Amino acid sequence: MIVSGRTDRTSPAEPLMIARRQVLKYGAAAAAVAASGAVLPGRALAAAPAAPAGDAVTVLLGNVWRDGFQGLGVHFSPFELALTDAQWRRVDERLAFMRPSLLRVMITPAWYVTGLDAPSGRPVYDWDSDQMRQLYGMLDRAERLGASVVIGDWVPGIGKFDVPGDDPRYATAVADLVEHLLDVRKYTCLALYNFHNEPNLWFPDYGDFDPWKRTLENVQGELSRRGLLDRISVVGPDATEADDFLSKTADTATGHDESWVVKTVDTSRGRVGAYDVHKYEYEYNVEYGDLENRLWWQRQYIDNGDTAAKPFLVTEAGIDKGLVSPDTQKLRYDFKYGVQMADYAVQVMRAGAQGVLAWDLDDAQHTGGEYGSKNLKGWGFWNSLGGQDGYPASDADLRPWYYTWSLLSRCFPKGSRILAVPGTGITGVRATAALLPGGDLSIAVVNDTDQAHTVRLNVPGVTSSLLEYRYFADDRPADAQGFPTPKRQASGPSFTADLPGRGVVIWTTLGLRPLPDVPKTTTFSDDLNDLSHVHAHSSGLALDKDNSAMFSGDPSRLKRTGWAPGWVVYKRPGLTSFVLTSYASGLMGKVTAQVSPDGTTWTDIALASSPEYKVDAKLGWKCHLLTPAAPLPANAAYLKIQLADDPLVFTPQLSRVQLTSRA
Repeated sequence: MIVSGRTDRTSPAEPLMIARRQVLKYGAAAAAVAASGAVLPGRALAAAPAAPAGDAVTVLLGNVWRDGFQGLGVHFSPFELALTDAQWRRVDERLAFMRPSLLRVMITPAWYVTGLDAPSGRPVYDWDSDQMRQLYGMLDRAERLGASVVIGDWVPGIGKFDVPGDDPRYATAVADLVEHLLDVRKYTCLALYNFHNEPNLWFPDYGDFDPWKRTLENVQGELSRRGLLDRISVVGPDATEADDFLSKTADTATGHDESWVVKTVDTSRGRVGAYDVHKYEYEYNVEYGDLENRLWWQRQYIDNGDTAAKPFLVTEAGIDKGLVSPDTQKLRYDFKYGVQMADYAVQVMRAGAQGVLAWDLDDAQHTGGEYGSKNLKGWGFWNSLGGQDGYPASDADLRPWYYTWSLLSRCFPKGSRILAVPGTGITGVRATAALLPGGDLSIAVVNDTDQAHTVRLNVPGVTSSLLEYRYFADDRPADAQGFPTPKRQASGPSFTADLPGRGVVIWTTLGLRPLPDVPKTTTFSDDLNDLSHVHAHSSGLALDKDNSAMFSGDPSRLKRTGWAPGWVVYKRPGLTSFVLTSYASGLMGKVTAQVSPDGTTWTDIALASSPEYKVDAKLGWKCHLLTPAAPLPANAAYLKIQLADDPLVFTPQLSRVQLTSRA
């Protein structure tokens, strides 16, 4: 998001920026349709016939899809308008209930750089300016909340002294700031540094990748030279929603022909400690699950080209529909926006990304959106100026989307282990689940359609009681402050989500007792770059190391060399679950699985699948994540994976095998 009044450069007209966003996403013709509020051709949103009820979805506690979840959060930069003490107390109360795991705090070097030393040219600082005192107040709150902070600059460089971003003196200023915050102010909440907000979007003299890359090299190099990278890492590229998949188009309006995530992985993976993007996603991309597909593709590209250990975050999240010029979200008051943002967060978790931060906390945070007398950017959970300056008193009330975002933030905190949850079989209905630090369990189900549905989830081994929270138009219990309260308790191992229409159901053990017997497991992943981890395999198999661009950058996949079936066996004593990443062209090439206690006697295992992820638009390659549809036999020690005798010998292809076993 672009914020006026925050930089020492002149921003272009924001109406042009919004139009450009839509051109980046849809192309010029489609942007005109999107601007009108009409549905883009070929994607009916609510007129589809009633979907059939999906089969029961099995959630296996031992089937961890992603470790290292960083949690949910919100943009929390210093306010451009002053708040009273009473208004700050209200902000603090609402943040305390939300329990954000992540906060994004953006500043500008003009807040602390007061000049350049004449002999050396080094920056000169004022660490006690009014703006820096505001920053310290925000970081103090982050410390109290236990939240990790993504800190950074709206624009790199020291503009008022004509120091561009790729000037080493800017890197010096960043490192001096980080040292001051860590060593003098003693903050422990700082996690990531982002030196440029949305570098691919709108700075006419800084929209190319190469200047950004030079700045990255300088900033990361200076932090490394000072030994600071063990306490804070650089995150990037922070590119905005045009950073797409399939076409890998980052900015068709200016001729950039490749995703900034792809470019960062390919050229600068040794410089970043985490990856991030901004996505103000169009409504149908959320409702139909395309957001999950887009984020999954980028997560896979990072895994394949760098490492799965580095977090991938969405550091600004919102819905594009309802955006009015120059920068206000008119739908922020609507019940539906709360469902869509919950669906957004669920898809982030399902895609394997490690965190998501909403834009933004409070209407009163930023100006430049032409909302009301104070020119606010109306995107928040509330407006702290409600009841003054011509804003209605009701503007200070919590808006519906706080309900779902705060619940998900509390129920899926930092350190959660996201479980592999198959698709529900119902378009627009999705689920996610996680094991939490301390042995708690949370499950979320979203119905992002106007139709009634029922989803049954089986969670074998869970007989504990869970609190059930509900967010529906006529059913969203809350206390006197507007904070969510549980509807009832439900006991496992089977949970039924009655979804009378668009809405959200969340179950959690938080507030009750943690699970008594959380399985302690370890996870091993084989990327099949060779066959060194395979216990045994049939003849007629080969590793395909060509055309990685068609497979999310995957450099090696296992395939058959002839029509006959092929198989591989893994030996993993104590095997509790697995996730298979399989690609196929056209119709899904069949993949089957068996387990055995001894490598001789085999038992067929029914497989459940994720939604179909599009990988390559031209040749129709698609991906499925395959998991057991029921708990494995307790004595499972071997896994056999068979690629069936499809007439097309190059499909299916096995990309990754993730095995979970008892610790």
